[in-house]
Amino acid sequence: MNKEIKSILHNLRQVNSGEPWFGRPVFVILDEIDPAIVHKKPDENSHSLIELLYHMLTWAEFALRRIEKKPEKDLAVLEKMDWRIIESTTHSWQKGLAEF
Repeated sequence: MNKEIKSILHNLRQVNSGEPWFGRPVFVILDEIDPAIVHKKPDENSHSLIELLYHMLTWAEFALRRIEKKPEKDLAVLEKMDWRIIESTTHSWQKGLAEF
């Protein structure tokens, strides 16, 4: 594994579960969120927490695919999933957290 990929992986670990420069790690923050509020939007121009979670999932998958050099889901496919419509029967908070 080259030096740049090692650096990216280290930074992702720090942000998600380590000691990120900005404060608490993402996984800790996500675990504290009440699933009852994840579909609420602060206003009509904002995204809900569940939309943000699935947005992060899309781009985490993109980054992983690039690192693994697996082009089967390339940029165009993932861009279509970027701000996907959240279906409560398909996209649950717990499922999203598990995938992330």
